[in-house]
Amino acid sequence: MDSLSILGLTDIGRATIAALTLNQTRVINIREADKAIGRHPPSTDPIQAPN
Repeated sequence: MDSLSILGLTDIGRATIAALTLNQTRVINIREADKAIGRHPPSTDPIQAPN
């Protein structure tokens, strides 16, 4: 799994990701562009491990 796709951990999470199409190509491309300029992942994301 790449760092740009959202992974649902539960059935409800996976259904939400599918319903909102959070991993469609356009959204992943936006995340990729954000990553290139340092906006992804957000610095306030509590899930991201510190480097």
